[in-house]
Formats: sequence, C-alpha cells, structure tokens
Amino acid sequence: MFFDKAFRNLRRRYRWLLPILAVLAVLLAAEAYRAYAFYTDVSASKEALLSIKDDLDVTKLQDSEADVMAKQELLRSAGERLKSAESFVRTDPVLFLLEPLPFLGDQAQGLKTLVIAAEESVQTGLRATDVALAFTRYERDPNRTSIEEALTFLTSQEAAMSEIEAGLRRLQASRAELPAGLKGPLGSATADLDGALEKLEGLVEGYSRANALLPDLLGYNGMRRYLVLPQNDTELLPSGGLISSYGIVTFDGGRLVGMELEYFGTLFNRWQDQTGEYIEPPGPLKNYLKRDYSWGLGEAGWYPHFPTTAELASSFVAKGGAPSTDGTIAIDLKFMKALLELLGPVVVPDYSVTVTPENIEELTLELTRDDTYVPGAPAVATGAPKKAFLSYLASSVLNRVFAAPKEQWVDLLRLLDRMGRERHLQLHFNDERLQSLSNEYGFDCSMIGDSKGDYLLIADSSVNSTKLNLILDTKARIDLQLMPDGQARTLLTYEIGNPFPDWQEGRDPQLVRSLMLDGVYGCYLRVYASEQARLLDVRLAGKSAGAEQVDVERGRKVFGRFFPVLPGASASVQFFYETPSIVEEGPDGLFRYRVYVQKEAGTEALPLEVHMVLPKGARLESARVDGEAVEGMSIVTDLRTDREIEIVYRMS
Repeated sequence: MFFDKAFRNLRRRYRWLLPILAVLAVLLAAEAYRAYAFYTDVSASKEALLSIKDDLDVTKLQDSEADVMAKQELLRSAGERLKSAESFVRTDPVLFLLEPLPFLGDQAQGLKTLVIAAEESVQTGLRATDVALAFTRYERDPNRTSIEEALTFLTSQEAAMSEIEAGLRRLQASRAELPAGLKGPLGSATADLDGALEKLEGLVEGYSRANALLPDLLGYNGMRRYLVLPQNDTELLPSGGLISSYGIVTFDGGRLVGMELEYFGTLFNRWQDQTGEYIEPPGPLKNYLKRDYSWGLGEAGWYPHFPTTAELASSFVAKGGAPSTDGTIAIDLKFMKALLELLGPVVVPDYSVTVTPENIEELTLELTRDDTYVPGAPAVATGAPKKAFLSYLASSVLNRVFAAPKEQWVDLLRLLDRMGRERHLQLHFNDERLQSLSNEYGFDCSMIGDSKGDYLLIADSSVNSTKLNLILDTKARIDLQLMPDGQARTLLTYEIGNPFPDWQEGRDPQLVRSLMLDGVYGCYLRVYASEQARLLDVRLAGKSAGAEQVDVERGRKVFGRFFPVLPGASASVQFFYETPSIVEEGPDGLFRYRVYVQKEAGTEALPLEVHMVLPKGARLESARVDGEAVEGMSIVTDLRTDREIEIVYRMS
C-alpha cells in the first residue's frame, strides 16, 4: 500500500514530464531521420565524386561525348544530394549547439565547410565538363592548321574557364576557413579537397598560361619572326649545347609561313669575309677551345643564363647578315626526341632519312660530323658539305606539330610545359609582355637571382670539341656541414665516367674519330654559388689543385676548373667553399638552411646525393626536397628539374 501510494504521488507530481518526454522522443527521432538522410546524401555524393575523380580532368579531352555526358549526369546527381546536405548543416540545431564547444565546435564547423565546398566542387566540375563536351563536338576544318584550330578553341573557352577560375577561388576560400585538426572522415575529406584543389589549380594555370602566351607567340596579333637555335647537347655547353646551325621562322595568324636554315660555319665565313672582326671569347673558352679564333654563334651558349645566350646569338647572326627577329627559341635533342615519342617518326627529305626516338642521336652524330672541320675553328672552303641537319630536323618536326590531330593538342601543351621545366625548351622575347610571361612561366631559363638561402648551379662545358656527352656517366655529391655560427661548408664532388672504349667497339673508325677524336673528354666545370661564398680549395683526384676562375657573375660567385677524363677512366673535381650567415633562426627556435639547386640546360637528370652534418647538439626536425619530406641525414635525388632543399633543425 505504501509503495502504491508513493508511486501515485510521483506520477501526479511529474505527469507534466510525460508530454515533454514524448515531444523529445519525436524530436530525437526526427533529428535521427534528418541525420540519416544527411549521411546517405553525403555518402552517395562522395561515392559519385570519387568514382569520377581521376577522370574528371579537362586535360583528358580524349573522352567520347557519351563519356563526358555520363560524368555530367553523375555530377548533377551528386549536386542534388549535396543541396539537401548543405541545407542540413546550415539549419541543424545540434551542430549549432556544438559550435561554441572546444574541439567539437571545430569538427562541426569543419563539417559545414566541407559540405559547402563539395557542392561548389560539383558546380565547378560541371563547368569543366562543359569545356570537355565542347571539345568532343569540335569539328576540324581541313583548310586550317592544327595550331590555328587549337588556338581558336582555346580562345572560345575563355568565358567557361573564367567561371572555373571563379569556382577555384571560392573553393580556396573554403579551404582557408577549415579548422586544423579535423579527425576521422573529416580529415580524409580535407585531404580529398586538397587533391581536388591541386588538380583544379593545374587546370586553371595551364589554360591561363597557354591562352596568354601562345596567340601572341604564333602571330595571331601580327606576324612574328624568331631565331631558332637547335642546340646539340652531345657537345654540352651551359645553355644547352653547341649551336651548329640556326633557323629563322616566321609565324602569321597561327601558321608557319617561312623557315630559313643555315649552317653556322657558312654564317661565320660570310661575317669574317665581310668584316674580319674578332670578338674575344671568355678566357676559359679561348684557352681550351677557340684559341686564336673569334667567338661565334657555335659557342653562344657559354653562359647558363639563357637571356644572355639569346642576346649573343642574335648579335652573331646579325653580323652574318641574318634579319632581325622578335625573339629566340632554343631546343635540344632531348626536346626533339620527346616530340618524336609523342607524334611518331618524321621524314627529313633533304637528308633522305626517317628519324625516330630510337635513332635520333645516332643519326644526328652521323649527319652533323664533318671530317674536314677543324675543332674550335670556322669551316674552311674545302668543298666539303657544311651540314645543318638539326635545323632541317627541327623544320620537319615543326611541320608535324602543325598537323597534329586534336587528340594530341593537350598532350603537346603538357609536353611543352615539361620541356620548359626541364630546360630543353627555352624562350626569350623582345616584347616586354611576352618576356615577362616567359620569365613567370619558367621558359626563359634565366639564372635564379632571388632564391631564399643558398644557391648552386653546376655548369659542365665540353671544350675538346667531341660528342662524348652522349655517352658519359656523370653524378654529383654535396657534403654539407652546417656550423654553429650559421655558416655552411660545402664540398661539391662532380664525377665523370668515360666509357669510350666500350662505345667505339664495332663502329666505323672514321666516324668514331670524327665525332670523338681520341676519346678524351675535356671538362671545364663552373660552380655558381651564393655571392658571399668563399672558396677554400679545389681538388683533382682528391689533391689540391687550385681554381682557374673566381669571379662574380649576375650576383653569383663563380669558381671554375678544367680537368680531362681519359677513355675508360673516371675523374672528379671537388670544390670546397663556405657560405657565411646562410642559416636562418626563426622565432620558433628552429634553424633553417635552404639551397636552390638549379639544373644545367641540355642535361637529362644528373644524379645528386646530399649528405649533411648538423652542428654539435642539434636535432634534425625535417628535411625536404621540393616540399616533400625525406628521412634521415642523406638525400638522394636528381636534377631532372631545379630542386629546392630545406633542412630544419633545433639546437638542444
């Protein structure tokens, strides 16, 4: 009885709670339903986006119209679901209540921002597929060159690309609003957003670069004439290689309307016959190669700063009577080989040969040799043919480029961009706007003058007039000691292996002799370092030998030394120098050493090792190459492109 009475009293006292609990149950059920609907919307949208993430790339324009339309349908479906999800995160009371709380508030804000960013990415993706769809529906005009049509399509997409760029900016703003430390699915979604942004940034940047540079370069705003320098990287010079011929090309309205080719010896003879002018070569070039002969076009690439090469080359061809030009385009064998790999073999009618990626180097050696030519001297009037094979090859390849099918347009743009970054394609313009773009996009291949921290460029020059760079094995090593006072001590070792005896076996002795002489490689090596660097020693085969050159050039200290590499042997040179006050101490108590290692034009991918020693008591925090973390105190990389190395440590 007592318990029954007590229970009735409690029920009367708290009966007002029952409807409240019932309402709460309904609200919780409704919230659970909304949350479940939100979860299914987001999950389905994520799956749709991820399923086409790798394909949703406007640079993959080979897709069929049906493929592109299928991607658009997936995106529209994802977009509808994301609109519902966005409505949920904007109005959900639980998320609103979580916002003031530490940690949970960040997660709630991150969820809102990621859903909004996902919806924006769908809309931007739809605009990108509109461009791809326009491309699939574009019909070729047989009366126009491939380049003309590519530029027409490029300019026709300006409005669409402007919308895509605006979408990118909104996505970047959303990314900037994301709190740090998002966990679980939110953390992985952030990584997905970063990947999408990277791809989208590449798309927008690539289009902007092409649209800003190519129309003017190819004469859409008036006829353009350029000096073309095919550099033979089998006879290496710091700007790319020996210039044994040249061309003058004329573009008008996207068409190649003229190309004149000439052997550099013919140009040299005409200049000397008319004026007898002598131009003093730089000291090492004079001492080891030119001797008493004037500096000329062939060795205009003596300096690694390509704008200097362009100015020198323009001056030399003008002395021989060539017309003035609007700029200079330099290419090397590796550039032409890459084009052949993309476009297929080309016929060079003047030489009755078909050039492929596999035979380009051997054919070039055979067809540029001249048994009567005196190394380091101008051609003489012996009646022997003075060949300009590389210029004629460049002409044939250029004609193929202008006939490329639309399926190869984007691949061509990608290739040109990569060749610029790898310094196999170099551009210099008289027009200030074009030159500014060339510099901004990395095509002018100038020496970096404003790098933060230390600097290094290794410049190998062939001064024995051989084609041995085709077969040499080269590598570099940096032993870096960071000192307590912020100084860096650098020991650079550059080693060359000469497999000439193996290479000459089974080959025509006369060909071998005309190309490689006695198989001895003459290397004049220059090291460009920070201007405050101080040379301590130069060593040959580990023994102190002294420097032949200590100069300042374009705000960089230059150390130079000649050394020979005998057939079948290896040889090395070492430069030991110190750079004061190069390590920076930050407000966070961390010490940072940075070095920008610039690639020499005309080279493939010089193997590079970096071995570091930190000050006593220091602890390594991180080591990075081009922003990517590496483990330990040694770095193994190569110079396919320029490299930025950063070492961060803390003193205990």
